Formats: sequence, C-alpha cells, structure tokens
Amino acid sequence: MSQTSIVKVDPNEDILELVIKTDGKQETYSLLTRPSDTSALVVRAEKEILQTLSIEKVVLNLKNTGDLMYLAFNALSGVPKIQVKMSDLQRGFYEACTVCITTVQGFVTKSNDVIDLIFQAYSFLYQLEEEAAVDMISQCGETAKEMAADARALANRFKKIMADCTVVHNESLELRNLKNEDREKLKQGLAELAALQKNADTLQEQIKVSLEQINQEYEEAKQIEARESQRAFDLGLASTIMGGLGAAVGGAFQIFATVKTGGLAGAIGSANTSVGNTQTSTSNQTVNKVESSIGELEKATKEELALQKQKLKVEEEITECNKNIKDLPDGAAKEAEKQKLQQKTQEREKLARDLEKAKLALEAVQQAADRMSQDLKQMSSNSQSALERASVHKMNLFNARNKLAEDSRKTMAKLAEYAVRVSNTKIDIDNTAMAIESLECAVRALAQAHVALNETALFWDSMANFCERLQSPQAQKALQSSMKIKSPESRRNAYSKAAFMRSALDLLCRWVALNSVSVKYLKASNEVFQKVGSNIKSAPSIEAGQKAAPVLAQSILTNLSAEIQFLEVQATPVP
Repeated sequence: MSQTSIVKVDPNEDILELVIKTDGKQETYSLLTRPSDTSALVVRAEKEILQTLSIEKVVLNLKNTGDLMYLAFNALSGVPKIQVKMSDLQRGFYEACTVCITTVQGFVTKSNDVIDLIFQAYSFLYQLEEEAAVDMISQCGETAKEMAADARALANRFKKIMADCTVVHNESLELRNLKNEDREKLKQGLAELAALQKNADTLQEQIKVSLEQINQEYEEAKQIEARESQRAFDLGLASTIMGGLGAAVGGAFQIFATVKTGGLAGAIGSANTSVGNTQTSTSNQTVNKVESSIGELEKATKEELALQKQKLKVEEEITECNKNIKDLPDGAAKEAEKQKLQQKTQEREKLARDLEKAKLALEAVQQAADRMSQDLKQMSSNSQSALERASVHKMNLFNARNKLAEDSRKTMAKLAEYAVRVSNTKIDIDNTAMAIESLECAVRALAQAHVALNETALFWDSMANFCERLQSPQAQKALQSSMKIKSPESRRNAYSKAAFMRSALDLLCRWVALNSVSVKYLKASNEVFQKVGSNIKSAPSIEAGQKAAPVLAQSILTNLSAEIQFLEVQATPVP
C-alpha cells in the first residue's frame, strides 16, 4: 500500500515548496511549477483517474469496431446493394473517429487550461484576493460544461452509427442464402443487444442520481465537521476557498474515487489529505455495513474478472493454434498444434463452467446489496447523519456501476467467442451468418464506447455542479463572513499551512495526471483513425477478408485483454 507524508514545507511566496515522502522516496514539489508526469503523486493520481474516466474503453472498442466492420465490408462484397451501405457505414465511422480525436484533443487542451487556473487561484489566495480565486474556479465550471457537451455529442454520433449498422444488419437478414435458424439466431442477438443498451441507459441514470445525492450529503458532512472541529478557521475559510477549489476541479475525482476507496468526506480543507479518512467511518454502523457490502462486491467482481482473464488468454492461444494449423505443412509440428488445440479447448470449457459459477456468485452478492439498499431506504432519513446517507447513496452508485461493468464483461465474452470462431472459419458470402454477425459485434463494441462516453460526460457534469455551488449565495455569504472575521495575517497563515498546501498540490497532480492520460489516448485515437482510413481505401474482396480474418481476430482478442486489465484497475481501490 502506497504511503505518503509531508517531510518539509517552505511557504515562502517565491518558493512554495513541499517535500513529500512516498514509500520511502522523497520528492520536492512546488505550487509554482508543474509536477512531472512521472512523479509519485501524479502516477498515483493517474491510477485514480483510470478508475473514474473511461477514455481507454472508448478507444479499445473503436479499434474492435474498425476490425469488425472491415470483416463485414469484405465478406459482403458479393452483394452490391449491401456493399454500398457497408461503404457508407465505414465512411461514417471514419468521420466519427475524426470527431473522437477532436474531443480527446479538447481534454488535453482544457486540462492544461485548468492547470493554469489552479496556479492563478492559489496565487490569488496567497495575495488574499479570495474572490478572484473563486472567479478562477468558476471558469473551470464553464470548461467542464463544454467537455460534458462534447462527450455527449460524440456518444450520440456513435449511437447514430449503431442505428445505421442495425439497419444494414436487418436488411442483410433478407439474403436468400441465409438459413432460417441462423436468421432467427441473429435476430435474437440483436434483441439481446437492444435490451443491454436499455439496461445501460437505466443504470447510468441511477449513477447520475446517486452522484448528485452523494455530492449534496458530502457537502453537508463537510460543513458539520467544520462546525464541530477545534480548528474552526482552518475548516471554515480554508474549506470555503480551497475546499471549493478541491470540489470544483478535484471533487469530481474525489466523489468518483470514494466509490472505490471507501472514504466520503476526504480532503476537507486542512482536516485530511487522504480521501479515506472521516471521523465516523470506523464507528458508524451504517457506514460499516455499506463498506462491508461493497467489499464483498469487490471480491466477487475480482474473482469473476480473474477467470475471464484466464479464459481470454486461452482463447488467444486457441486462435494462434488455428492460425498455425492453417499455415503449417502436414507433419509433426502440425500434429503438435492439433493436440495443443484440443488441450486448450478442454481448458476453455472448464474455465467457462467456473466462470458461470463465479457469475452466479456475483449475482447473489449484488442481490444482497440491493436488499440492503432497500432496507436502508426505509429508515427515516431524519435519523441518519449526512455521512450515513452519503454512504447509502455510495452503495447504490457502486452497485449500479458494478452491474454496468457486468454487462460490459458479457459483451466482451461475446466478442471473444466470435473472434475465436472467425479465426477458424471461412467467412464469406457462402457463410452469410458470420458475415452479418460481424456487424452485430460491431454494434456491441460501439455500444460499449457509447456507455463509456456517457460516463465520461457524467464526470464533467459532476465537476460543473461543484463549480456552480461555489457561485451560490450561500457560498458567497460564507466567504464574505470568513474574510470579515479573520485578519489578513491569519488568512495568509491558513493558506501557508502544510495540509492546505498539500491539498492544493494533490489537486494540481490530479489535473496533470488527467492531461497525461488524455495525451496517451489522443495518440491511440489517431492510430484508430489511420487504420480505418486505410481500410476504406482498400478495395473490398472476399479473399482479402479471408486472409485478414485470423489477424483481425487476434487483434480483437488483444484489445479485449487490454480492456480486462482496465476493468481490473477499476475494480481495485487506490490505496
């Protein structure tokens, strides 16, 4: 578990340095200069971000969509009417990839803007110009609204492509050489996908409501702690300004992170610098029950993820065996591959059985969490503290996100199963069912990107809501009162305290980490764009599709492996 502590602080306005020890290693940071992307606090913040933002999930599913569309594009080249529409689909997807690059570039640019605003806000605080500092943070709210709108616009564009794919999919079902049993199976697959999409919309609405409720209770719990604390000023004026600053551009990270890390009122002014510390988290019965339930959900989720990861690895090996059997001449090496294929197939079947048991176990834990949530709802809210109510909302949020992730894992399993079959099957107009199924799988991958973008928009919404609260009459009144009560010297002392400076540093590191993550995914988005462009330029042919099928199948499985690792990160709390 990563441990950090403040070793030394220099509050001189020309230096503003902190020496932080992380796992025994000391690093020097300044509130006047941008921390390195490789510094311990930024690396830690990046892990935290990967638990909340799903940009990687967007990129990975776009890669899979490109591969699956290319398969269908070639396999259906013998049907002119369908082929024209497939070409239109690829062009539409190509244009959407262009917008994706613009959106992620916006994340890069806007996160840099926020980093500049943090420097300016702290500078204004140190100069005792608190109102100017609040104005800086208000600008962050406008930035957040813009990014939320951009993420949703891109999500809607992908949704339009999903609808277009579905139209082509349904028209392809009318092809005469398609067997009736295959036609019905494909219709069933599309109906199942529609149900998953509807469920995703419902769960994301639950997530949005729970986030709003947690935010409200979080603020109330923070105010109560400030009133009850002996360090009234440190948790009063400091919390109003820096707590607001943290809420505006770091609170979204904090609230999302509490879903994984167990804390609810972390980083309140100078009271605490870690998300996981509250005055009542260890003694309050409701909070403990919720934390225990979430712990059980985390454990069951990890067990299922571990089995799915093993199964996916075996499926990659099966795909490689299929390729080798096709490529190798008759002889001992080919026979060895056949034996290996048989062994791996048996291993895959066993893992599938174990995975089904793990899914049932997770489902039982989810149902228990749902029952607990209902029981807690029936309790009088007046008899619960803000922290207790926030804890209940947190469990609802965690459970909704857990169910959404479960749907994601189901989709991944479908894509993996299809990729394995493609690697060992002749996909062409004579095997129309598989060609059409590649379109269904493309829609599944796009649906995952759509869900991930909506979750990203929720993150930006959360940040914007915090910023709006800073501009509320209540917040402005608290600010004015604190400024009148305390002398300039006592206010400056508060902003110079180690814990206060540390909270500003943590905030800065979060945004540097977000910028670093965005830069990486901008590069990945460009790679998808280039690949789809190359696919469009190539002339469609059944032969090209058959030749590319094993390679594309392996690519899909590789992307799914990366997504499994991403889900593992989301399921593991940052210490």
